[in-house]
Amino acid sequence: VYGKLTNAVVSFVPGTMDAVIKDATGSVLYHKKDHGLKQGQYYTGDITVDLIYYNGLYSDITSIDFKFEGDGEVVNPEVLTLTQLTGNYTKYQNTYAKIENIKVTNVSGKNITVSDGTNTYVVYTNYGDATCAVEDKITAIGTITKYGTTEELKVWSADDITVTEHTAAEHAINITQ
Repeated sequence: VYGKLTNAVVSFVPGTMDAVIKDATGSVLYHKKDHGLKQGQYYTGDITVDLIYYNGLYSDITSIDFKFEGDGEVVNPEVLTLTQLTGNYTKYQNTYAKIENIKVTNVSGKNITVSDGTNTYVVYTNYGDATCAVEDKITAIGTITKYGTTEELKVWSADDITVTEHTAAEHAINITQ
Protein backbone atom coordinates (compact mmCIF):
# COMPACT_ATOMS: atom_id res chain seq x y z
CA VAL A 1 0.00 0.00 0.00
CA TYR A 2 1.28 3.46 -0.89
CA GLY A 3 0.27 6.58 1.00
CA LYS A 4 1.32 9.50 3.13
CA LEU A 5 1.57 9.94 6.89
CA THR A 6 1.26 13.30 8.58
CA ASN A 7 2.48 13.67 12.16
CA ALA A 8 2.49 9.92 12.73
CA VAL A 9 3.86 8.84 16.10
CA VAL A 10 4.89 5.53 17.60
CA SER A 11 2.33 5.57 20.41
CA PHE A 12 3.11 2.24 22.08
CA VAL A 13 5.86 -0.40 21.95
CA PRO A 14 4.95 -3.53 23.94
CA GLY A 15 8.07 -5.43 22.84
CA THR A 16 10.54 -6.21 20.09
CA MET A 17 7.83 -7.77 17.88
CA ASP A 18 5.15 -5.06 17.95
CA ALA A 19 4.68 -1.29 17.85
CA VAL A 20 1.56 0.84 17.41
CA ILE A 21 1.76 3.72 14.93
CA LYS A 22 -0.88 6.46 15.13
CA ASP A 23 -1.78 9.47 13.04
CA ALA A 24 -4.93 11.61 12.79
CA THR A 25 -6.76 8.89 10.83
CA GLY A 26 -6.21 6.01 13.28
CA SER A 27 -3.75 3.43 14.56
CA VAL A 28 -2.10 0.37 13.08
CA LEU A 29 0.04 -2.39 14.57
CA TYR A 30 3.54 -2.84 13.11
CA HIS A 31 4.39 -6.50 13.58
CA LYS A 32 8.01 -7.29 12.79
CA LYS A 33 10.77 -8.90 14.83
CA ASP A 34 13.44 -6.46 16.06
CA HIS A 35 11.69 -3.43 14.53
CA GLY A 36 13.85 -0.99 16.55
CA LEU A 37 11.11 1.59 17.11
CA LYS A 38 10.76 3.65 20.30
CA GLN A 39 7.64 5.16 21.77
CA GLY A 40 7.39 8.84 20.80
CA GLN A 41 9.31 8.63 17.52
CA TYR A 42 7.58 10.39 14.62
CA TYR A 43 7.32 10.52 10.82
CA THR A 44 5.74 12.68 8.14
CA GLY A 45 6.03 11.73 4.48
CA ASP A 46 5.32 9.20 1.78
CA ILE A 47 5.14 5.53 2.72
CA THR A 48 5.09 2.08 1.22
CA VAL A 49 3.94 -0.69 3.57
CA ASP A 50 2.89 -4.32 3.42
CA LEU A 51 -0.39 -4.94 5.28
CA ILE A 52 -2.29 -7.95 6.58
CA TYR A 53 -5.99 -7.96 5.72
CA TYR A 54 -7.84 -9.70 8.57
CA ASN A 55 -11.54 -9.94 9.34
CA GLY A 56 -12.48 -7.34 6.72
CA LEU A 57 -9.97 -4.75 7.95
CA TYR A 58 -6.31 -3.93 7.45
CA SER A 59 -4.86 -4.82 10.82
CA ASP A 60 -1.07 -5.17 10.81
CA ILE A 61 1.88 -3.66 8.94
CA THR A 62 4.58 -6.26 8.25
CA SER A 63 7.16 -4.06 6.52
CA ILE A 64 7.82 -0.34 6.02
CA ASP A 65 10.13 1.62 3.71
CA PHE A 66 10.64 4.72 5.85
CA LYS A 67 12.45 5.61 9.07
CA PHE A 68 10.97 7.19 12.18
CA GLU A 69 12.85 10.10 13.74
CA GLY A 70 13.51 11.29 17.28
CA ASP A 71 14.81 9.76 20.47
CA GLY A 72 11.36 8.79 21.70
CA GLU A 73 9.21 10.33 24.39
CA VAL A 74 6.49 8.92 26.60
CA VAL A 75 3.10 8.88 24.89
CA ASN A 76 0.10 8.59 27.20
CA PRO A 77 -2.69 6.19 26.25
CA GLU A 78 -5.97 7.64 25.02
CA VAL A 79 -8.52 7.52 27.86
CA LEU A 80 -11.70 5.90 26.52
CA THR A 81 -14.98 4.66 27.98
CA LEU A 82 -16.83 1.45 27.20
CA THR A 83 -19.58 3.58 25.65
CA GLN A 84 -17.05 5.03 23.19
CA LEU A 85 -15.61 1.60 22.36
CA THR A 86 -18.83 -0.39 21.99
CA GLY A 87 -19.70 -0.68 18.31
CA ASN A 88 -16.81 1.56 17.19
CA TYR A 89 -14.08 -0.98 16.52
CA THR A 90 -13.03 0.44 13.15
CA LYS A 91 -12.51 3.86 14.76
CA TYR A 92 -10.40 2.56 17.66
CA GLN A 93 -8.68 -0.51 16.15
CA ASN A 94 -5.08 -0.79 17.48
CA THR A 95 -5.45 2.38 19.59
CA TYR A 96 -3.21 2.53 22.66
CA ALA A 97 -5.98 3.03 25.22
CA LYS A 98 -6.77 3.30 28.92
CA ILE A 99 -10.15 2.37 30.39
CA GLU A 100 -10.65 3.55 33.97
CA ASN A 101 -12.67 2.18 36.91
CA ILE A 102 -14.53 -0.62 35.16
CA LYS A 103 -16.25 -3.37 37.14
CA VAL A 104 -15.09 -6.97 36.69
CA THR A 105 -18.09 -9.23 36.03
CA ASN A 106 -16.27 -12.45 35.08
CA VAL A 107 -12.72 -13.83 35.08
CA SER A 108 -11.85 -16.86 32.94
CA GLY A 109 -8.14 -17.56 32.42
CA LYS A 110 -6.74 -14.66 30.41
CA ASN A 111 -10.16 -13.08 29.77
CA ILE A 112 -11.67 -10.49 32.10
CA THR A 113 -15.20 -9.37 31.28
CA VAL A 114 -15.84 -5.81 32.46
CA SER A 115 -18.88 -3.56 32.58
CA ASP A 116 -19.76 0.08 33.14
CA GLY A 117 -23.34 -0.86 34.06
CA THR A 118 -24.57 -0.58 30.45
CA ASN A 119 -21.82 -1.93 28.19
CA THR A 120 -19.61 -4.99 28.53
CA TYR A 121 -16.16 -5.54 27.06
CA VAL A 122 -13.34 -8.07 27.28
CA VAL A 123 -9.93 -7.25 28.71
CA TYR A 124 -7.47 -9.89 27.46
CA THR A 125 -4.31 -10.38 29.53
CA ASN A 126 -1.71 -11.21 26.90
CA TYR A 127 0.95 -11.91 29.57
CA GLY A 128 -0.87 -14.58 31.63
CA ASP A 129 -3.94 -15.29 33.74
CA ALA A 130 -5.83 -12.40 35.31
CA THR A 131 -5.06 -11.42 38.88
CA CYS A 132 -8.25 -9.54 39.73
CA ALA A 133 -11.56 -10.85 41.09
CA VAL A 134 -15.22 -10.54 40.16
CA GLU A 135 -16.67 -7.31 41.64
CA ASP A 136 -13.27 -5.55 41.66
CA LYS A 137 -12.97 -2.26 39.80
CA ILE A 138 -9.92 -2.03 37.57
CA THR A 139 -8.12 0.37 35.27
CA ALA A 140 -6.58 -1.31 32.22
CA ILE A 141 -4.11 -0.07 29.58
CA GLY A 142 -3.47 -1.80 26.26
CA THR A 143 -4.42 -1.91 22.60
CA ILE A 144 -7.87 -2.34 21.06
CA THR A 145 -7.88 -5.63 19.14
CA LYS A 146 -10.30 -8.29 17.99
CA TYR A 147 -10.18 -12.05 18.50
CA GLY A 148 -12.55 -13.57 15.97
CA THR A 149 -15.60 -11.35 16.41
CA THR A 150 -14.89 -10.36 20.03
CA GLU A 151 -13.58 -6.84 20.56
CA GLU A 152 -11.08 -6.59 23.39
CA LEU A 153 -8.53 -4.45 25.13
CA LYS A 154 -5.29 -6.47 24.93
CA VAL A 155 -3.15 -5.79 28.00
CA TRP A 156 0.53 -6.51 27.38
CA SER A 157 1.96 -6.41 30.91
CA ALA A 158 0.78 -7.20 34.44
CA ASP A 159 1.66 -3.60 35.38
CA ASP A 160 -1.06 -2.36 33.02
CA ILE A 161 -3.97 -3.63 35.11
CA THR A 162 -4.54 -1.85 38.39
CA VAL A 163 -7.22 -2.81 40.90
CA THR A 164 -8.67 0.60 41.79
CA GLU A 165 -11.30 -0.73 44.20
CA HIS A 166 -11.30 -4.16 45.76
CA THR A 167 -14.99 -4.89 46.24
CA ALA A 168 -14.94 -8.66 45.90
CA ALA A 169 -16.55 -10.42 48.86
CA GLU A 170 -14.10 -11.24 51.63
CA HIS A 171 -14.25 -14.73 53.10
CA ALA A 172 -13.34 -15.35 56.72
CA ILE A 173 -11.49 -18.51 57.64
CA ASN A 174 -12.39 -20.04 60.98
CA ILE A 175 -9.92 -22.41 62.57
CA THR A 176 -11.06 -24.67 65.39
CA GLN A 177 -8.89 -26.90 67.49
